[in-house]
Amino acid sequence: MSLGFGFGDFLAVIQLANGVRRIFISAPEQFKNISDEVRSLSIVLQDVELIIAEQEPDLSEKADLEIIANGCRNVLEDLENTLSKYYELRTEPKGFGRGIKRAWKRLKWEPDDITEIRSRITSNITLLNAFSGRSTRVRVVKLLQYQEDRLQHAVLDWLTPIDYAPQHNTFSSQRLVGSGQWFLNSEEFKIWMKAEKQTLFCPGILGAGKTMIASAVVDEVINQFANDNTIGIAYIYCGSQQRDEPKVEDFLASLLKQFAEGRPSLPDSVKSLYDKHKDKRTRPSFDDMSATLHLVAAEYSRLVIVIDALDEFPAAGGHRVRLISQLFSLQSKCKAQIFATSRFIKEITTKFSQTDTKVIYASNEDVHLYLNAHMGQLPSFVQRNQRLQDMIKERISVAVGGMFLLARVYLDSLEDKLAVSAVQKALEEFPKQHQRPSDDQSSATREASTLLNGAYDQAIQRIKNQRPGFLDLAKRVMAWLTYARRPLTATELQHALAVEEGASEFDNDISSRLDENNLPQIEDMVSVCAGLVDVDDESGRIRLLHYTAQKYLRRVGKTWFPDAETEITRTCVTYLLFSAFESGLCSTDDEFENRLRINPFYDYAARNWGHHARTAFDRGASLDGIIVELLENDVKISSSVQAMMVFQRYSLFSQHIPTNMTGVHVAAYFGLLTPIKALHKNGADLESRDSYGRTPLSWAAQRDNVNIVEWLLENGADPNSKATATFMHGCTPLWFAAQNGHKSVVEVLLANKEIESDSKIVEGQTPLSRASRNGHESVVKLFLDNGANVNSIDDNCRTPLSLAAKNGHEAVVRTLLGASQVDVNAKDDAGETALGYAKKNGHVGIVQLLEDNSRDGGRVDTNSQDRHD
Repeated sequence: MSLGFGFGDFLAVIQLANGVRRIFISAPEQFKNISDEVRSLSIVLQDVELIIAEQEPDLSEKADLEIIANGCRNVLEDLENTLSKYYELRTEPKGFGRGIKRAWKRLKWEPDDITEIRSRITSNITLLNAFSGRSTRVRVVKLLQYQEDRLQHAVLDWLTPIDYAPQHNTFSSQRLVGSGQWFLNSEEFKIWMKAEKQTLFCPGILGAGKTMIASAVVDEVINQFANDNTIGIAYIYCGSQQRDEPKVEDFLASLLKQFAEGRPSLPDSVKSLYDKHKDKRTRPSFDDMSATLHLVAAEYSRLVIVIDALDEFPAAGGHRVRLISQLFSLQSKCKAQIFATSRFIKEITTKFSQTDTKVIYASNEDVHLYLNAHMGQLPSFVQRNQRLQDMIKERISVAVGGMFLLARVYLDSLEDKLAVSAVQKALEEFPKQHQRPSDDQSSATREASTLLNGAYDQAIQRIKNQRPGFLDLAKRVMAWLTYARRPLTATELQHALAVEEGASEFDNDISSRLDENNLPQIEDMVSVCAGLVDVDDESGRIRLLHYTAQKYLRRVGKTWFPDAETEITRTCVTYLLFSAFESGLCSTDDEFENRLRINPFYDYAARNWGHHARTAFDRGASLDGIIVELLENDVKISSSVQAMMVFQRYSLFSQHIPTNMTGVHVAAYFGLLTPIKALHKNGADLESRDSYGRTPLSWAAQRDNVNIVEWLLENGADPNSKATATFMHGCTPLWFAAQNGHKSVVEVLLANKEIESDSKIVEGQTPLSRASRNGHESVVKLFLDNGANVNSIDDNCRTPLSLAAKNGHEAVVRTLLGASQVDVNAKDDAGETALGYAKKNGHVGIVQLLEDNSRDGGRVDTNSQDRHD
């Protein structure tokens, strides 16, 4: 709008229209048509008023509105002037109703006076309706976009809450200008950037700066390809995992999330995956996640994937091998370029032996850049002595031996030196490493480990030399950071350190004022740890300097803070016993999220106290009293369960949890046998059921707590108890154990004389079916050895063999084929056989197995067709 026109002027036009309408009160019949026109104009004006009051128009809309409003004002003023010759104003006599009245003259009505005005009013009504319609459409589009954005956020957060962007931004911001340029300028990297379906594997020793190089690569990839929506970009920092015990499914979920975010709208395949699981509150299987990932990846012309610290991804359970296999599968099927860093781990280097390789090390240029940038952290006498600065740079550059991490550790070790002689003495104690890492990588790794341990020894000694109060704080901080089961924010750690055993409350109003209470200052928590701890400004997390620092502290911690797990458990349980949680379950998402906000340590304490307690019990700790106190407090147990069980954020997420869980349920969930015995002695019901109809045995079986399963069975627990919740109706302890591949638990349950090994859930799947579907070979063998029905069918008439073949579990198929009674040609309700599924899903190894079986024994019908063929 112009400088002199605003919303108030538009309201003035509406008032003018209303004023003109009042002129027609008691007007002769011949004025009805024009009166109706003005009434229509007034109504449309008020409709537009509501639209612009609800949301301010954009610049284009404002310009249109000003033109229309001026036209309306002009025509209304002209109409008012024209009408004035048809009436006169008279003053009524004194008395009741005295006032100014409008008297209409007995003049001949002249339609020509008004025709042109009516036409103009109609034009303005048309313009206003067009404006209103256009604005409504825009707002509808915005509303639909808002709803779509909310759905996309919910679905992507459901896939995985892990977001590597904050970690990347931190690494990127820490990287000095020019650092890593030697790598980006290398011929190997330039070739990789231009190629398709190519891998560049970059191993390096401990602390060589692999993560910083990876972050430089991510930035370069984004700079080159971010504006090309035909190229999918994803990156993973394996050393920055944000949850306990990551699995390959988490890796797939993160890739899927990043590739889905790069599409103009949420891919239908991702929506379908979400719709399939959201109501049942289940998670996608490995195969479902992999299949959806390939569907989304296929929407791009090619992919670029950067994976840092493959060696930090868990090897147990074959997760790391499956991860690498998935990378190469994406490369072959979706034209993926792969960049990966790792330490020299034989299992990993063997997998990449046929790919291009470039070793990462700390170049002298990068080390000097770092030292120049951080020399200011040293005492002022160093700042005034250029010769001493040069000596420090030269000595550290020689000493680091290709490990960028050591440059920081060594520089930090000089911060407390108070004289030139003290600095010189410290420099003399640095190792005299004169060359880059040896070509013998095993030797280089040993040398790097020795150098790091020596540097950490020096840092610990500096910590020990502090005053008692500082030393105590450093020990507590490092104990938490060493043994915490997930990364902690600085605020979480502040609150954890402020908990006093036996306290019943924590004053959050006071605790928010960090200078007036017993919360330690973040700066103090960092400074007392001699450079081994820092805070990530991007995410707010407080962390150890490097993963090698955690491994070092776990080793020395056995003597330095041997009771860490016990003290952490006491802190968590004490916190959960605070009066802040005495109201029990929160009844709304808003209430629950507010509880999380004002009690920063609530989430960690609820999810992890039992894990710490189990470790503490295994080490002989005596924690019965405080733990039983929590477990026997039904209200506070329900409060802790709510935080323990909630998953991703979606509507009513805080209510989608099992209620009525008792202390026995929770102890079984965490595997705490000693507290369960205490609760039983005090009269607790071992067969109590939560709102899902699940018993403590059911939870213990799902969580692989075999000692709890054995004890509960010995004390009369029903081995065949069935869950009653719709989405898990009929699931027994054996079914939960089989689904998750818990061999020891399955073995114990199958040994029970009362066990119903072929009990079916609502979808008709037996425990053997589920174990076959999920690829748990050792569990499948147990069922076969115990006489389970190898040909049981689910509601879709699928047998264990067809489920295993469909999902690509070759070892399971081989095991099932060894069963003499197996029906290899069984057809499901679509007429599909195991061989048909294997062929359709591209499981070549299984196809070969089944066809070989046909040639050997003639059992498999290789000509079988489903009803659609």
